[in-house]
Amino acid sequence: MAQKVHYEEDIFFVRLLLRTLSQSNRIDFDKDLFSGKILEDLLFLHNTTERLYHTLMETPRLVRRSDYLRLLLGGMRELHSLLENENMQATVSEDLKDTRLRLAENIQELERYMHEHEPSETESGLISEEEIRGLLDFDAS
Repeated sequence: MAQKVHYEEDIFFVRLLLRTLSQSNRIDFDKDLFSGKILEDLLFLHNTTERLYHTLMETPRLVRRSDYLRLLLGGMRELHSLLENENMQATVSEDLKDTRLRLAENIQELERYMHEHEPSETESGLISEEEIRGLLDFDAS
């Protein structure tokens, strides 16, 4: 039996965990005490985003797929930014170098895919501000 994936909730939870780790950069904690846990969390978040990414790419007929891809792309960018942060690099050092590179490749691949295959908001049927002005301009004769 196929398992139902709750993409929106899963991606929201990943991004929530990312924000928590990002906020940890604001406090001066003992790096030796927490570096193992932070490394474990970062690897978990990377593996989870990668799994969601591949699952979404393998299901092209999924309803709201482009929405989920956009949300996931935002989460992947947040994770990459976190991995590039000086404080985070000092905490986990070179342990995540390959992870950063693989994540950057996935981000580029997804951005390229979104640009080529997924309609932008204005292309998908939303009316642009300029079109609204044109429609509401009753003085044009």
